[in-house]
Amino acid sequence: LKLMPKNPAMAAQAQMQAEMQEKMMPATVISTVITVIIAVLMLIAGIKLLKKRKDGLKWSNRYAWTSLAGKAVNLVLAFTFTLPLMSEMTKSMSHGRAAMPAAFDTIVVASTIFGVLIMCVYPILSLILLNRPRTKEWFAAQPV
Repeated sequence: LKLMPKNPAMAAQAQMQAEMQEKMMPATVISTVITVIIAVLMLIAGIKLLKKRKDGLKWSNRYAWTSLAGKAVNLVLAFTFTLPLMSEMTKSMSHGRAAMPAAFDTIVVASTIFGVLIMCVYPILSLILLNRPRTKEWFAAQPV
């Protein structure tokens, strides 16, 4: 923000962005903690799968379910924090022109939902593929 040109319009926008970041801090912290937990679970599961350990399946399932729960929490955070704040900022920047914020809100909501759905593909595929009967039999025959 310090690199932006020094004019009143840019200063006002920088101030709005700074206020928005401050208001979003709880959501950012929660999302970051969830991401770190999911990353650790995924790392442990991956190592166990590479080593062909029996509990690799259990850790993979932990990762997948935690990842899906994390996506749900992040979606709630988006609708609770991010989207209302972005809508508020867009309305204040449009100076009363209602068409732009309405279109922007629709695009942001749709892209948020679509993004979460896309990010759910890998954990769902992990649950489906790693929990097939033949896969479970193979893991059962592996060392601890």
